[in-house]
Amino acid sequence: MVIGGSVGMMKKNIVLRIVVWIIILGMLAAFVVDFAFAQVIPSTPPQNLRVSDIGYESEAGQNWFAGFSWNLPTYPPEATKERSQTFYFNRIERGSGKIINDVAQITLGNTSTSFTTSGYGIELDHGTIYELYGTSSYTYGEFGEYTFTSGKSNRVKFLTHLEFGAELISGTNEIKIVWDDVWDTDGRIDYRILISDTSGFTQPPSIPDIIGSQIGTENSKVTVSGGRLEYIYTNALPGREYSIKVIPLVNTDVASIPEEELPVVRVKTEILLRAKKMGETSDGVRWMLFWDPIIKGSIGSTTFTRVEYKLYRHDKAGNATFFALVIDRDRFEMILKPEDVEKYTYSIEAVAYKPDGSSVPFYSSTKVALVEQIPEYPTAPEFVKSFPTADPAPLVFDDLLTSNSATLLWRVPVSGDGKIDTEVYYDLYLVDKIEEMNTLPVTKRIATNLTMTRANEVRELETGRLIGYRYTINNLDSNSIYYAVLIAKKNFIIESEDGFMVSRPYTSDPAIKVIITRPDTEMDKPLAPPSPPFRLKPGEDSIGKNEIIMQLEKSWLEMYHSGLKKWLYVVNEDDPERGREESYYNENNSFDYDDYIENQSLPDGDENKKPERKVEYPAGWQVNIHCVEYDQALQIVKSVTGRDFVSYSDMSRNYILSLQKQIEPVLVPDLDPEEWQAFALPIRELDPNTTYLVWVTVSNSTGLLESDPSDPLLVTTLPDFPPAVETPVVPTDLKGIAADTYVDLFWSYLPGYSYNISYATEDDRTKAAGTVTVSYEQLRYEPSYRIGALKANTVYYFWIQALSPAETGGFTESDWSNSIAVRTEPYSPPPKPRGFGVKDTHDAITETSIYYEWLPDESVTFILEISENAGFSDSVEYSIDGSEYQVTGLKSNYRYFARLYSYSADTGLRSEPSHVVMVITRKGRGEYDADVPLDDIPVGDMLIIDAIAIDGIWNAKAVDVNAHRLSEKIRKSGTGVFSVDLTVPPPATKIIRLELGGEVLETLAGTSQTLIVRTPGFDIYVFPGCFLQDTYFRLKQSLKNITLRIDVRSNVGDIRPENNMRMMAPITEMKIYAGHEESFFLLEDFIKPVKVILPVENDVEADKIKVRHYDSVRLKWDDVDYTWIAPQQKFAAYPKRSGAIAAAAIKPAGITAGSGIEQTLKNILSRYQMPSIPAGNQEFEKELTVSEGIKHLMDIIPYEYENGDVTEKALRAGLLLPETANGNALLSKEEAAYAAVAVYRRKTGQNIPDSTWILEQIPNASEIRPQFRAAVAFALSNGIIPEGDGMFLPKIPITRSELFIIIENILIMAGEI
Repeated sequence: MVIGGSVGMMKKNIVLRIVVWIIILGMLAAFVVDFAFAQVIPSTPPQNLRVSDIGYESEAGQNWFAGFSWNLPTYPPEATKERSQTFYFNRIERGSGKIINDVAQITLGNTSTSFTTSGYGIELDHGTIYELYGTSSYTYGEFGEYTFTSGKSNRVKFLTHLEFGAELISGTNEIKIVWDDVWDTDGRIDYRILISDTSGFTQPPSIPDIIGSQIGTENSKVTVSGGRLEYIYTNALPGREYSIKVIPLVNTDVASIPEEELPVVRVKTEILLRAKKMGETSDGVRWMLFWDPIIKGSIGSTTFTRVEYKLYRHDKAGNATFFALVIDRDRFEMILKPEDVEKYTYSIEAVAYKPDGSSVPFYSSTKVALVEQIPEYPTAPEFVKSFPTADPAPLVFDDLLTSNSATLLWRVPVSGDGKIDTEVYYDLYLVDKIEEMNTLPVTKRIATNLTMTRANEVRELETGRLIGYRYTINNLDSNSIYYAVLIAKKNFIIESEDGFMVSRPYTSDPAIKVIITRPDTEMDKPLAPPSPPFRLKPGEDSIGKNEIIMQLEKSWLEMYHSGLKKWLYVVNEDDPERGREESYYNENNSFDYDDYIENQSLPDGDENKKPERKVEYPAGWQVNIHCVEYDQALQIVKSVTGRDFVSYSDMSRNYILSLQKQIEPVLVPDLDPEEWQAFALPIRELDPNTTYLVWVTVSNSTGLLESDPSDPLLVTTLPDFPPAVETPVVPTDLKGIAADTYVDLFWSYLPGYSYNISYATEDDRTKAAGTVTVSYEQLRYEPSYRIGALKANTVYYFWIQALSPAETGGFTESDWSNSIAVRTEPYSPPPKPRGFGVKDTHDAITETSIYYEWLPDESVTFILEISENAGFSDSVEYSIDGSEYQVTGLKSNYRYFARLYSYSADTGLRSEPSHVVMVITRKGRGEYDADVPLDDIPVGDMLIIDAIAIDGIWNAKAVDVNAHRLSEKIRKSGTGVFSVDLTVPPPATKIIRLELGGEVLETLAGTSQTLIVRTPGFDIYVFPGCFLQDTYFRLKQSLKNITLRIDVRSNVGDIRPENNMRMMAPITEMKIYAGHEESFFLLEDFIKPVKVILPVENDVEADKIKVRHYDSVRLKWDDVDYTWIAPQQKFAAYPKRSGAIAAAAIKPAGITAGSGIEQTLKNILSRYQMPSIPAGNQEFEKELTVSEGIKHLMDIIPYEYENGDVTEKALRAGLLLPETANGNALLSKEEAAYAAVAVYRRKTGQNIPDSTWILEQIPNASEIRPQFRAAVAFALSNGIIPEGDGMFLPKIPITRSELFIIIENILIMAGEI
C-alpha cells in the first residue's frame, strides 16, 4: 500500500509540474505575442498636408515651384528603427480628366515637415493638375526585416506652371494667344485672358471669360491643337504694345499661382507700312508710302482729335533721318531719282493727340524698302497623297485615314521669290453635299484663320526642311464621303472705298480633298465578362502583399438564367474545380457543363430550354484592368450618392474611375482552341493589407469600342507582418456590391473557417429570407459569395457569423454581426443588340423593301425602328421575336435610317439603340445600284453629235451653254434618270466619245440623279458623284473650266485576254478623262463604282461565267464586283477604275490544259470521237499534212468527210484558201491558225476583232502572209496558239501535239469543255 501510495503521489507531482510548465509557457507565449503586436502598432500618415507656397523663384516668371508642408505623423514608442515619409504625385490626364496614379514620388526622413518641387528636382508636366498625398512607414523585427506602411494622408491638388505665348499673325495686327489645355477630373477648366495697353493710354475691349465646356463647339472662339488652346484677338490698334496674361480659373480645391504673380507676355503691334510705285515722270520715279491709320474718335476710354505721322529714311549704315510729317492722312507721295530708289528704307511713327492736348505715341519697328508690293491672291493649297521623305517616317493619307478621322496633307505655300510664305493662313470647310461646295455655308467652316504651328509642320527627314503641313479632322462618320475645302488667305494693305488704307485678306481658290472614311470593322461593343470567367486566379499565390493575380478566359459558353435575368458562365467540362462539393462555382454564378449538355438535348421550342451563346475575344483585343481602393471608393460613393455601399453601376462613373490606379492592360493571347482558355491578369504595386475593388473592361482592336464593366470583385492584399493567431470573432468588415438581382458579399476570412450569411428585407434577423453557409474551400477559390434571386431596387439587410472548427469536431459559432444595408439596383436595360446590319443576300435591298439581320439572343425580343430622317422623328417601330426582319412598303430610291433595340419582357426595359444603318432603296440587284425608272429622260436635244467619225472618233458633246441648259433641265426635273443614246455609231467608228461640262456632273451629284450612257458594247450607269475625285477637283482648280470625257471602245483587239479565257462577250473598254480643250488627264480611280450592263451573246449558264476587269494603267486583269441579271440575260459589273470589261467562261473542272499532251487528248475525246486520229501510236510529234490537220479540225465541227474530198470540203467550209488546198503538202502554222480561227467562228458565230497590233511584238511577224495575219493575230492575242518565247514561226509545219493544243483551246473558248 505504501509503495502504491508513493507511486500515486509521484504521478500527481508529475501532473502538477506539467500543468505549471504549460501555464508558464502560455504566459511566455502571450508575452511574445503581446510584444510582437506592440511592434506593429500603426503609425499615422502625415497630418494636414497642404500647399504652403506656389509660384516662381524669380520675378521674371522663371523656375516654377510648389511648396508643401504638413504636421508630423505619429509613430508608436516602440518604432525605434528606420522611419520615413513618402509622398506620391497623381497626374490628371489632359483630354480625359482621368487620374494617373503615382507618376512620381519622393521619400523623406521622419522629421521632415516640408519640401519644394525645385529643391528635390521633381519634374512635373507644365499646365497640368496634380494630386499629392503622403504615407509614413517604419521597420520592425529583430533585424528590421518587416515594414509597416500607414494609410494615405489627405490629398491636395495644384496646377503647375501654365505655359503660354502670344504673337502677331504675320501681315496683320491680330494677336494669336496660345496656352496649355488644362483638365481637371470634371473636364476642361475655364480661363480669363487679360489684355491691356502697356502704357495704359488706350485700354482695348475686354475678352469674355472662356468657358472650358464650350471649347470645341460653335459657341467658342477657341480652337484646340495638339494639347494647346488658341485664341485670336482682333481688336488691337497698330503701333502699340499690349500686355497679355492668361488666368486659369481652377476649382477651389486646386492651388495655383496667384493672379498677380502670373507672368505677362508683351506683344507690339506695328503701323503696317507699305510702298507702291505710282509711275514715272521727267523728274523721277513716283512712289507712295501708305499705312494702316490710327483711327480718330473714341477708342475705349480714349478720344483722339489729331494724329501726326512721322516718316524716317534709313541709309545703308542704319542712320535715320526725319523727312516728312503727315497729319490725319494715311499716305505720302514722293518723287525720287532712279538711283535713289534702292538707297533707303523707310519707317513710321505716330503721335495721337487728345482734346486736352496730351498725346499718346504709337511706334513701329517695321522698315520697308521700295520694292513694289502688289496685292495678289495666294495660290490654292496643293493637297498631296503622301510625304514619303517626312521626318520621322513617311506620311500617307490612306494610312492615316480611319473610320472617323482624316489627316489632310498639303505642300507649304511659296512666294514669288521661291521662299516659304509664312504669312499665309487658312479657312477650312467640311461639306458632305457637292452643291455646298459652290456656296460654302459658314456652318460648314470647321476652322477659321487657321495658322500653322509646329504641330502641323511636316519636315524632311534628311534636311529638316519644311515641306508641308498636316491637319487632322476628327468626329467623322464611318464609310461616308466628305469634301474638305481649304482656302489660303494672306493680308495686304489696300485702299478702301472711303479712301483709307486698310488691311484686307486676299483668298485663294479653294483646294478640295475628297475623303471617304473607312467602314467600321467592328461596330458592336465587346461583351462584358461576368464573374466567372473573370475571377481571382485559383491557387495560394494569387494574393500577395503587393500584388493580385486575376484570371479571364478568351472564350467560354453562357446560358441565360431567367431568375437572375443574367447570362451565366458554363463551367468547362475539364475544369479541375468542377464537381467538387466545396467549389467556387454555385447556382448563382454558373451552370454546370452537364446542365449545358442537358439543355442542348431539349428540342427547340421547349419552354425549359435556356438561351445559349458562346463569347470569344479575338487575339489582340485589350483587357483594361481597373483597380481602386475600396475605402476610397466607398467614401466617394457616400459623398456623391449618400449610399453606404457600392453598386455595379458605380464602376462606369467618373467619380470612381478618377480613383483608379494605373495598371498595365493585357492583350488577349492567341490560344489554341483545344487548350485551356484562361490567361492571367496581374495587378502589381499595391499596398499591403488593403482591400481593392477590381473589375475589367475589354476594348476591340481599334480601341474605339469598350465593353461595359465586368462584375466587380473585392480582394484584400496580405499584411506585411506575420499573421498572429487570435481568438476567432465575427467579421466586422462585411461589404456588399449590389446589382439588380444579386449582391456580391466580401469579408476577411480565416483559414479553416466557414461562415453563415443571413439576409432579409427588414433589419430583423429573425425574419431572414434565407441563410447560407460558405465553406473555407469555397473562399479559397474566390473570396466572395453571391446572394442571388433578389428583387430589384429593394433594400436588403445582411448578417454574417463565423464558424470555427472545434477540437471535438463540428464548429463553434460566433455571435452574429451587426447588419449592413444594401439596396439592389433598379433593373438594368438589356445589352445593345449585336451584329445589326443589312442581310447578306443579293435581294436584301429592293426598290420597296430592306431586309435586316442581327445576332440572335433568345433572352430578349427586339424592336426595329426605321425612319426617313437621321433624327428618327415620325419613325415606325416593329416588334420582332427573331434575328431578322424585312421592312416592306418603302419608297424607291429613298434614304432610310434604322436602328435596333433589345427588349426584356421581364423588366419592361429596352436597351440603348444599336448603331444606325443608312440604306437607299433601289430597283437593280447590284450592290451600288439605284432606282432606275424604265422611262428615262433622253438628253439628245442638248447634245451636239457629229454626223461622221473623224479619225475613228465619234463625238457627242454637251459643253459650254449646252452644259448649262442640260444642268438646268436636271435641276428642274426633280427626280429621274437621264440617258444618252449612242448605240448607232457611224461607219469607221473606233472610239465613241461623250464630253460633258463639269457643271452637268456636279448637278447630277447635287440632285442625286443618274446618267446612263448607252453604247453598242455596253451601257454605263454614271451614279451621282462617282467621278468627282481629287484629280477632277485639282484640274478644275487649275483649268478654271472643266469637261468630263468618256471614251468607249468595243471589240478591243489590243488587250490580250488571260490564258484560256473563253470570251462570252467582246472586250469593251471605258476610259474616263477630265480636262479642258486639248488637255485631258485620265481619272484612274472613281469615288464609287459605275455600273456597266454587259450583254452575253452565247446561251450558257451564268454560274460558268466570270466578269473580269482590265486595268488600263497597271496593264493587268483583276477582279471586279458583278451580278447576273437573269431576266435580261446580262451581267451588271461595277468597276472602280478606268479600263476594260470582259465576260469569260469559267474553265470546267477536270480540264487540265498544259498538264501534258495525253491529258489534252483526253480533254478533246471527252467531247468528240476524233476518228482521224490513227489507232495505236498517235505520233504526237509527227508533222501533219494539210489533209491530216484539216481532218482533225473537221472532227470537232463535226463535219463528215471522206479521204478523197477533204480539201474540197475544207475550201467550201472556209478552212482553207485555194492556194493552200494541197492535201499532201505539209500544214504550216499560219495555215493551221487560219483554219482553227475559222472553226472557232463557225462554233460561236462571232466576228474576230482587229488584233494585228500584237504582231508588232513578234520578231518575225513580217514573214506571215497578208491573208493569214488577222487570224494569226487573233489566235495569239486570245491564247489559241501558245507563244514560244515570244516567237511565232509561220512557215514551220505544225505537229499533231501542237494542233491538239490549239483544238483544246478552241473548245474551251467555245464553252464545249
